Amino acid sequence: MIGRALFIGLAAAGLSGCVLSPSTAAHFPCRTVGDCPVGQQCVGGYCFAPGEAPAGDAGVAGSSGSGSSSGGQGGSGSTGSAGSGGSTGSGGTTGTTSSGGTTGTTSLGGTTGTTSSGGTTGSTGGGGAGCDGGCVVTLASGLSGPYDLVVASGMVYWTDQSSGRLMAVPTDGGTPVTLAQGQGNPTGLAIAGGDLYWTNQGGRADGGGTVVRQSLDGGAPRVIGTSANPDFLAVQGGTVYWTDHAASQLFAAPVDGGAQTMVASLPNCSPYGVAAGAGVVYVACYGSGTIEAVPLDGGPSVSMATGQYQPNVLALDDGSLYWTNYGGWGGALAGAVSSLAVDGGTVELLASGLPTAWGLALTATSVYWTSFDGHEVGSVSRDGGAPSVLYEQGAGSFLAIATDGAALYWIDFSGGAVLKLTLP
Repeated sequence: MIGRALFIGLAAAGLSGCVLSPSTAAHFPCRTVGDCPVGQQCVGGYCFAPGEAPAGDAGVAGSSGSGSSSGGQGGSGSTGSAGSGGSTGSGGTTGTTSSGGTTGTTSLGGTTGTTSSGGTTGSTGGGGAGCDGGCVVTLASGLSGPYDLVVASGMVYWTDQSSGRLMAVPTDGGTPVTLAQGQGNPTGLAIAGGDLYWTNQGGRADGGGTVVRQSLDGGAPRVIGTSANPDFLAVQGGTVYWTDHAASQLFAAPVDGGAQTMVASLPNCSPYGVAAGAGVVYVACYGSGTIEAVPLDGGPSVSMATGQYQPNVLALDDGSLYWTNYGGWGGALAGAVSSLAVDGGTVELLASGLPTAWGLALTATSVYWTSFDGHEVGSVSRDGGAPSVLYEQGAGSFLAIATDGAALYWIDFSGGAVLKLTLP
Protein backbone atom coordinates (compact mmCIF):
# COMPACT_ATOMS: atom_id res chain seq x y z
CA MET A 1 0.00 0.00 0.00
CA ILE A 2 3.03 2.27 -0.03
CA GLY A 3 2.53 4.92 -2.65
CA ARG A 4 -1.26 4.95 -2.35
CA ALA A 5 -2.58 8.07 -4.07
CA LEU A 6 -3.44 10.80 -1.61
CA PHE A 7 -6.03 13.50 -2.07
CA ILE A 8 -6.70 16.92 -0.64
CA GLY A 9 -10.23 18.21 -0.16
CA LEU A 10 -12.14 15.19 1.13
CA ALA A 11 -15.55 16.66 0.40
CA ALA A 12 -14.61 17.30 -3.21
CA ALA A 13 -13.09 13.89 -3.77
CA GLY A 14 -16.30 12.14 -4.76
CA LEU A 15 -15.91 9.43 -2.13
CA SER A 16 -18.31 6.52 -2.23
CA GLY A 17 -19.80 5.04 0.90
CA CYS A 18 -22.69 5.67 3.21
CA VAL A 19 -22.70 9.00 5.06
CA LEU A 20 -24.87 8.73 8.13
CA SER A 21 -27.79 11.09 8.50
CA PRO A 22 -27.98 13.81 11.18
CA SER A 23 -30.17 11.44 13.20
CA THR A 24 -26.99 9.75 14.39
CA ALA A 25 -26.64 12.58 16.91
CA ALA A 26 -29.13 10.62 19.03
CA HIS A 27 -26.85 7.60 19.11
CA PHE A 28 -23.90 6.90 21.38
CA PRO A 29 -20.59 7.70 19.62
CA CYS A 30 -18.14 4.81 19.28
CA ARG A 31 -14.92 3.74 17.64
CA THR A 32 -15.10 0.03 18.49
CA VAL A 33 -17.97 -2.17 19.64
CA GLY A 34 -16.38 -1.94 23.10
CA ASP A 35 -17.62 1.66 23.33
CA CYS A 36 -21.27 0.60 22.88
CA PRO A 37 -23.84 -0.68 25.36
CA VAL A 38 -24.14 -4.45 25.48
CA GLY A 39 -26.02 -5.84 22.48
CA GLN A 40 -25.36 -2.89 20.17
CA GLN A 41 -22.94 -2.60 17.25
CA CYS A 42 -20.57 0.18 16.21
CA VAL A 43 -21.36 1.36 12.66
CA GLY A 44 -19.87 4.47 11.09
CA GLY A 45 -18.77 5.84 14.46
CA TYR A 46 -22.12 5.43 16.29
CA CYS A 47 -23.83 2.68 18.31
CA PHE A 48 -26.93 1.05 16.86
CA ALA A 49 -29.25 -1.68 18.09
CA PRO A 50 -29.51 -4.75 15.81
CA GLY A 51 -31.41 -3.88 12.64
CA GLU A 52 -31.24 -0.15 13.35
CA ALA A 53 -27.99 0.71 11.56
CA PRO A 54 -28.11 2.31 8.09
CA ALA A 55 -26.96 0.22 5.17
CA GLY A 56 -23.42 0.72 3.99
CA ASP A 57 -21.02 -0.56 1.38
CA ALA A 58 -20.09 -4.21 1.57
CA GLY A 59 -16.84 -4.94 3.33
CA VAL A 60 -13.90 -6.31 1.47
CA ALA A 61 -12.89 -9.91 1.79
CA GLY A 62 -10.42 -10.73 4.51
CA SER A 63 -6.88 -11.35 3.44
CA SER A 64 -5.12 -14.65 3.75
CA GLY A 65 -4.12 -15.53 7.23
CA SER A 66 -4.71 -18.23 9.80
CA GLY A 67 -7.53 -20.02 8.05
CA SER A 68 -10.58 -17.78 8.40
CA SER A 69 -10.65 -14.02 8.26
CA SER A 70 -13.75 -11.87 8.46
CA GLY A 71 -14.23 -9.07 5.97
CA GLY A 72 -13.64 -5.46 6.82
CA GLN A 73 -16.54 -3.22 7.82
CA GLY A 74 -18.31 -1.23 5.13
CA GLY A 75 -17.44 2.40 4.55
CA SER A 76 -19.94 3.41 7.22
CA GLY A 77 -22.57 0.74 7.34
CA SER A 78 -23.04 -2.98 7.65
CA THR A 79 -20.29 -5.49 8.18
CA GLY A 80 -18.70 -6.93 5.05
CA SER A 81 -18.86 -10.50 3.92
CA ALA A 82 -16.60 -13.16 5.33
CA GLY A 83 -13.11 -13.29 3.96
CA SER A 84 -11.73 -16.23 2.14
CA GLY A 85 -9.86 -18.92 4.00
CA GLY A 86 -6.31 -18.09 4.79
CA SER A 87 -3.43 -19.85 3.19
CA THR A 88 -0.33 -21.03 4.96
CA GLY A 89 1.85 -18.08 5.68
CA SER A 90 5.30 -17.81 4.25
CA GLY A 91 8.14 -17.04 6.55
CA GLY A 92 11.81 -17.04 7.28
CA THR A 93 14.21 -19.63 8.33
CA THR A 94 12.43 -19.82 11.68
CA GLY A 95 11.66 -16.92 14.02
CA THR A 96 12.37 -17.29 17.67
CA THR A 97 10.18 -16.67 20.67
CA SER A 98 11.86 -14.31 23.11
CA SER A 99 9.73 -15.18 26.11
CA GLY A 100 6.40 -16.61 27.06
CA GLY A 101 5.07 -17.78 23.71
CA THR A 102 3.40 -21.16 23.98
CA THR A 103 2.24 -21.93 20.47
CA GLY A 104 4.79 -21.91 17.73
CA THR A 105 6.83 -19.09 16.25
CA THR A 106 6.48 -16.38 13.65
CA SER A 107 9.25 -15.32 11.28
CA LEU A 108 9.40 -12.35 8.96
CA GLY A 109 11.62 -13.23 6.04
CA GLY A 110 13.32 -15.96 4.04
CA THR A 111 12.13 -18.92 2.02
CA THR A 112 11.00 -21.94 4.01
CA GLY A 113 9.84 -20.85 7.46
CA THR A 114 6.48 -21.55 9.03
CA THR A 115 3.74 -19.35 10.45
CA SER A 116 1.94 -20.21 13.67
CA SER A 117 -0.96 -18.78 15.63
CA GLY A 118 1.32 -17.25 18.22
CA GLY A 119 1.83 -17.58 21.96
CA THR A 120 -0.73 -16.67 24.58
CA THR A 121 1.39 -14.00 26.20
CA GLY A 122 4.99 -13.19 25.48
CA SER A 123 7.42 -11.80 22.96
CA THR A 124 7.80 -13.17 19.47
CA GLY A 125 11.14 -13.04 17.73
CA GLY A 126 11.59 -10.73 14.77
CA GLY A 127 12.89 -13.12 12.18
CA GLY A 128 16.27 -14.34 13.22
CA ALA A 129 19.50 -12.40 13.03
CA GLY A 130 19.41 -8.76 14.07
CA CYS A 131 16.75 -6.10 13.81
CA ASP A 132 18.28 -2.78 12.83
CA GLY A 133 15.15 -1.28 11.29
CA GLY A 134 12.03 -2.56 9.55
CA CYS A 135 11.52 -5.56 11.84
CA VAL A 136 8.17 -6.01 13.58
CA VAL A 137 8.06 -8.09 16.76
CA THR A 138 5.24 -9.01 19.12
CA LEU A 139 5.97 -7.90 22.67
CA ALA A 140 2.75 -9.33 24.10
CA SER A 141 -0.07 -11.47 22.72
CA GLY A 142 -3.17 -13.26 23.93
CA LEU A 143 -4.54 -10.02 25.39
CA SER A 144 -8.21 -9.24 25.98
CA GLY A 145 -8.94 -5.90 24.36
CA PRO A 146 -5.74 -3.84 24.68
CA TYR A 147 -6.61 -0.19 24.12
CA ASP A 148 -4.28 2.68 25.03
CA LEU A 149 -0.49 2.62 25.35
CA VAL A 150 2.46 4.73 26.55
CA VAL A 151 6.22 4.12 26.61
CA ALA A 152 8.74 5.45 29.14
CA SER A 153 12.09 4.45 30.69
CA GLY A 154 12.46 1.21 28.78
CA MET A 155 8.91 -0.03 29.46
CA VAL A 156 5.68 -0.20 27.47
CA TYR A 157 2.47 0.21 29.48
CA TRP A 158 -1.07 -0.43 28.26
CA THR A 159 -4.69 -0.80 29.35
CA ASP A 160 -6.44 -4.12 28.72
CA GLN A 161 -10.17 -3.51 28.69
CA SER A 162 -11.83 -6.91 28.87
CA SER A 163 -9.49 -8.33 31.50
CA GLY A 164 -9.58 -5.11 33.56
CA ARG A 165 -5.79 -4.93 33.84
CA LEU A 166 -2.94 -2.45 33.57
CA MET A 167 0.06 -4.23 32.07
CA ALA A 168 3.69 -3.63 31.13
CA VAL A 169 6.57 -5.25 29.25
CA PRO A 170 10.20 -4.17 28.65
CA THR A 171 10.75 -2.48 25.29
CA ASP A 172 13.44 -5.08 24.52
CA GLY A 173 11.04 -7.95 25.19
CA GLY A 174 10.37 -10.15 28.16
CA THR A 175 7.48 -11.48 30.18
CA PRO A 176 4.53 -9.06 30.43
CA VAL A 177 3.46 -8.24 33.99
CA THR A 178 0.19 -7.04 35.51
CA LEU A 179 0.46 -3.77 37.45
CA ALA A 180 -3.20 -3.48 38.43
CA GLN A 181 -6.24 -5.68 38.00
CA GLY A 182 -9.94 -5.64 38.77
CA GLN A 183 -10.39 -2.34 36.91
CA GLY A 184 -13.66 -1.46 35.17
CA ASN A 185 -13.00 -1.35 31.45
CA PRO A 186 -9.67 0.60 31.62
CA THR A 187 -9.34 2.81 28.56
CA GLY A 188 -7.24 6.01 28.30
CA LEU A 189 -3.69 6.04 29.70
CA ALA A 190 -1.10 8.72 30.54
CA ILE A 191 2.20 8.82 32.42
CA ALA A 192 3.68 11.76 34.35
CA GLY A 193 6.08 12.23 37.25
CA GLY A 194 6.58 8.55 37.98
CA ASP A 195 2.86 7.75 38.02
CA LEU A 196 0.38 6.12 35.68
CA TYR A 197 -3.06 7.63 35.18
CA TRP A 198 -5.94 5.88 33.46
CA THR A 199 -9.67 6.05 32.94
CA ASN A 200 -12.12 3.29 33.80
CA GLN A 201 -15.27 3.49 31.74
CA GLY A 202 -17.13 1.10 34.02
CA GLY A 203 -20.16 -0.37 32.30
CA ARG A 204 -20.01 2.34 29.59
CA ALA A 205 -23.73 3.06 29.63
CA ASP A 206 -24.21 2.97 33.40
CA GLY A 207 -22.23 6.12 34.25
CA GLY A 208 -19.77 4.33 36.55
CA GLY A 209 -16.50 5.78 35.26
CA THR A 210 -13.42 6.67 37.33
CA VAL A 211 -9.99 8.29 36.87
CA VAL A 212 -7.20 6.41 38.64
CA ARG A 213 -3.59 7.10 39.67
CA GLN A 214 -0.92 4.54 40.56
CA SER A 215 2.80 4.89 41.22
CA LEU A 216 5.20 3.05 38.94
CA ASP A 217 6.91 1.87 42.13
CA GLY A 218 3.83 -0.07 43.13
CA GLY A 219 1.05 0.44 45.61
CA ALA A 220 -2.71 0.36 45.27
CA PRO A 221 -4.52 2.30 42.54
CA ARG A 222 -6.26 5.42 43.87
CA VAL A 223 -9.41 7.00 42.41
CA ILE A 224 -8.91 10.75 41.95
CA GLY A 225 -11.91 11.56 39.76
CA THR A 226 -15.27 10.29 38.54
CA SER A 227 -17.59 10.91 35.58
CA ALA A 228 -20.02 8.99 33.41
CA ASN A 229 -17.72 7.70 30.65
CA PRO A 230 -14.18 9.12 30.92
CA ASP A 231 -12.02 8.49 27.88
CA PHE A 232 -8.64 10.15 27.17
CA LEU A 233 -6.66 12.18 29.68
CA ALA A 234 -3.69 14.54 29.99
CA VAL A 235 -1.61 15.56 33.01
CA GLN A 236 0.04 18.94 33.53
CA GLY A 237 1.04 21.12 36.46
CA GLY A 238 -0.37 18.88 39.17
CA THR A 239 -3.74 18.50 37.46
CA VAL A 240 -5.24 15.69 35.42
CA TYR A 241 -7.72 16.62 32.68
CA TRP A 242 -10.05 14.15 31.02
CA THR A 243 -12.77 14.06 28.42
CA ASP A 244 -16.15 12.39 28.88
CA HIS A 245 -17.70 11.64 25.53
CA ALA A 246 -21.09 10.61 26.94
CA ALA A 247 -21.54 13.78 29.03
CA SER A 248 -19.77 15.87 26.34
CA GLN A 249 -17.75 17.58 29.05
CA LEU A 250 -14.15 18.30 30.09
CA PHE A 251 -13.15 17.63 33.71
CA ALA A 252 -10.14 18.34 35.93
CA ALA A 253 -8.89 17.10 39.31
CA PRO A 254 -5.73 17.56 41.41
CA VAL A 255 -3.39 14.58 41.00
CA ASP A 256 -2.96 14.41 44.80
CA GLY A 257 -6.69 14.25 45.40
CA GLY A 258 -9.27 16.90 46.11
CA ALA A 259 -12.40 18.31 44.60
CA GLN A 260 -12.77 17.82 40.86
CA THR A 261 -14.25 20.46 38.58
CA MET A 262 -16.20 20.43 35.35
CA VAL A 263 -14.03 22.71 33.24
CA ALA A 264 -16.35 23.02 30.25
CA SER A 265 -19.59 21.69 28.86
CA LEU A 266 -19.26 21.18 25.10
CA PRO A 267 -22.68 20.43 23.57
CA ASN A 268 -22.61 18.04 20.59
CA CYS A 269 -18.84 17.67 20.96
CA SER A 270 -18.52 14.05 22.17
CA PRO A 271 -14.89 14.78 23.10
CA TYR A 272 -12.15 12.17 22.89
CA GLY A 273 -8.57 13.40 22.48
CA VAL A 274 -7.21 15.98 24.94
CA ALA A 275 -3.94 17.92 25.28
CA ALA A 276 -2.98 20.44 27.97
CA GLY A 277 -1.13 23.67 27.19
CA ALA A 278 -0.29 26.85 29.10
CA GLY A 279 -3.60 28.11 30.49
CA VAL A 280 -5.62 26.21 27.90
CA VAL A 281 -6.77 22.65 27.23
CA TYR A 282 -7.36 21.43 23.69
CA VAL A 283 -10.09 18.93 22.89
CA ALA A 284 -10.88 16.86 19.79
CA CYS A 285 -14.66 16.90 19.30
CA TYR A 286 -15.49 13.61 17.63
CA GLY A 287 -19.17 14.45 17.34
CA SER A 288 -19.10 18.05 16.05
CA GLY A 289 -15.93 17.70 13.95
CA THR A 290 -14.02 20.52 15.62
CA ILE A 291 -10.83 21.12 17.59
CA GLU A 292 -11.69 23.26 20.62
CA ALA A 293 -9.43 25.43 22.78
CA VAL A 294 -10.84 25.65 26.33
CA PRO A 295 -9.30 28.47 28.42
CA LEU A 296 -8.74 27.59 32.06
CA ASP A 297 -9.75 31.08 33.24
CA GLY A 298 -13.39 30.25 32.58
CA GLY A 299 -13.84 31.93 29.19
CA PRO A 300 -15.79 30.33 26.33
CA SER A 301 -14.16 27.66 24.21
CA VAL A 302 -12.84 28.63 20.76
CA SER A 303 -13.16 26.44 17.66
CA MET A 304 -9.65 26.31 16.20
CA ALA A 305 -10.53 23.90 13.40
CA THR A 306 -13.91 22.96 11.95
CA GLY A 307 -15.23 20.56 9.32
CA GLN A 308 -13.10 17.63 10.51
CA TYR A 309 -14.20 14.01 10.05
CA GLN A 310 -14.51 12.58 13.58
CA PRO A 311 -11.30 14.01 15.11
CA ASN A 312 -10.00 11.41 17.51
CA VAL A 313 -6.51 11.38 19.07
CA LEU A 314 -4.88 14.77 19.78
CA ALA A 315 -1.28 15.76 20.60
CA LEU A 316 0.44 19.06 21.40
CA ASP A 317 4.14 19.58 20.69
CA ASP A 318 6.42 22.52 19.94
CA GLY A 319 3.61 25.02 19.50
CA SER A 320 1.46 22.91 17.18
CA LEU A 321 -1.51 20.59 17.51
CA TYR A 322 -1.66 17.27 15.66
CA TRP A 323 -4.68 15.01 15.38
CA THR A 324 -6.15 12.06 13.55
CA ASN A 325 -9.54 12.09 11.85
CA TYR A 326 -11.11 8.67 12.27
CA GLY A 327 -13.30 9.37 9.25
CA GLY A 328 -15.90 6.61 9.70
CA TRP A 329 -18.82 8.70 8.42
CA GLY A 330 -16.87 10.66 5.83
CA GLY A 331 -16.51 7.84 3.30
CA ALA A 332 -14.39 4.75 2.86
CA LEU A 333 -11.11 6.71 2.81
CA ALA A 334 -11.86 9.77 4.92
CA GLY A 335 -9.26 9.13 7.59
CA ALA A 336 -6.62 11.87 7.83
CA VAL A 337 -3.78 13.37 9.88
CA SER A 338 -3.67 17.16 10.30
CA SER A 339 -1.79 19.87 12.19
CA LEU A 340 -2.39 23.47 13.24
CA ALA A 341 -0.26 26.05 15.07
CA VAL A 342 -1.75 26.93 18.45
CA ASP A 343 -1.50 30.64 17.65
CA GLY A 344 -3.81 30.14 14.68
CA GLY A 345 -3.46 29.86 10.96
CA THR A 346 -4.49 27.28 8.39
CA VAL A 347 -5.01 23.59 9.07
CA GLU A 348 -2.31 21.59 7.30
CA LEU A 349 -3.42 18.23 5.91
CA LEU A 350 -0.41 15.95 6.39
CA ALA A 351 -2.00 12.71 5.15
CA SER A 352 -5.44 11.84 3.79
CA GLY A 353 -7.22 9.01 2.03
CA LEU A 354 -6.64 6.73 5.02
CA PRO A 355 -9.01 3.86 5.87
CA THR A 356 -9.81 5.26 9.32
CA ALA A 357 -6.96 6.86 11.28
CA TRP A 358 -6.55 6.35 15.01
CA GLY A 359 -3.31 6.51 17.00
CA LEU A 360 -0.74 9.32 16.85
CA ALA A 361 2.92 9.59 17.88
CA LEU A 362 5.51 12.31 17.32
CA THR A 363 9.28 12.59 17.07
CA ALA A 364 11.29 15.74 16.37
CA THR A 365 10.97 15.14 12.62
CA SER A 366 8.06 12.79 11.96
CA VAL A 367 4.41 12.10 12.66
CA TYR A 368 3.29 8.46 12.93
CA TRP A 369 -0.23 7.09 12.89
CA THR A 370 -2.18 3.85 12.92
CA SER A 371 -5.16 2.87 10.80
CA PHE A 372 -7.90 0.93 12.58
CA ASP A 373 -9.55 -0.63 9.51
CA GLY A 374 -6.46 -0.48 7.31
CA HIS A 375 -4.31 -2.34 9.90
CA GLU A 376 -1.28 -0.29 8.97
CA VAL A 377 1.27 2.10 10.46
CA GLY A 378 2.21 5.21 8.48
CA SER A 379 4.50 8.21 8.73
CA VAL A 380 4.98 11.67 7.29
CA SER A 381 7.48 14.46 7.89
CA ARG A 382 6.34 17.18 10.28
CA ASP A 383 7.30 19.61 7.51
CA GLY A 384 4.97 17.88 5.05
CA GLY A 385 5.74 15.77 2.02
CA ALA A 386 4.61 12.38 0.80
CA PRO A 387 3.29 10.02 3.51
CA SER A 388 4.44 6.41 3.51
CA VAL A 389 3.23 3.13 4.99
CA LEU A 390 5.85 1.60 7.28
CA TYR A 391 4.01 -1.61 8.10
CA GLU A 392 0.83 -3.33 6.93
CA GLN A 393 -0.71 -6.66 7.76
CA GLY A 394 -3.69 -8.52 6.40
CA ALA A 395 -5.88 -8.26 9.49
CA GLY A 396 -6.09 -6.51 12.85
CA SER A 397 -7.40 -3.28 14.35
CA PHE A 398 -4.55 -0.90 15.20
CA LEU A 399 -5.21 1.62 17.97
CA ALA A 400 -2.78 3.62 20.14
CA ILE A 401 0.83 4.15 19.07
CA ALA A 402 3.82 5.55 20.98
CA THR A 403 7.52 6.01 20.34
CA ASP A 404 10.74 6.34 22.31
CA GLY A 405 12.64 7.57 19.25
CA ALA A 406 14.26 4.20 18.60
CA ALA A 407 11.10 2.21 17.84
CA LEU A 408 7.33 2.42 17.44
CA TYR A 409 4.98 0.52 19.74
CA TRP A 410 1.29 0.03 19.06
CA ILE A 411 -1.87 -1.86 19.99
CA ASP A 412 -3.58 -4.47 17.81
CA PHE A 413 -7.02 -4.43 19.45
CA SER A 414 -8.68 -7.33 17.63
CA GLY A 415 -5.45 -9.33 17.50
CA GLY A 416 -4.92 -8.91 21.25
CA ALA A 417 -1.29 -7.87 20.88
CA VAL A 418 1.33 -5.18 21.50
CA LEU A 419 3.68 -4.78 18.53
CA LYS A 420 7.06 -3.10 18.04
CA LEU A 421 8.73 -1.75 14.90
CA THR A 422 12.40 -0.78 15.16
CA LEU A 423 13.06 2.47 13.30
CA PRO A 424 15.98 2.65 10.85
